[in-house]
Amino acid sequence: MLLSSVRFRNYACFVDTGDVSLSTRFNLVLGRNNSGKSAFLAGIAVPSIVNPHRGLDKYLSAPKQRMTLTFRITGRELVDKLMGYRAAGAFRFTALPKDAF
Repeated sequence: MLLSSVRFRNYACFVDTGDVSLSTRFNLVLGRNNSGKSAFLAGIAVPSIVNPHRGLDKYLSAPKQRMTLTFRITGRELVDKLMGYRAAGAFRFTALPKDAF
């Protein structure tokens, strides 16, 4: 599974980053001091959704933050992941034959 793009709205120092496409091989995050490099990387981590980077007063008066993470996953990876959830009893579904992909 690959993270193919991200977008932050009202998160940390970002009003709206727009869609930021990521390479499948190697990505660099470059910028001056206090330009949001660490906030960008922290925003990709799931815990950032419940731990906003803004100060409390700024956060309460600001519009809701939104983060869009787009992943690219192969059919085989999806089937393997769903079968793992099924084995853990998370949900039930009818499995496709293994040669379906």
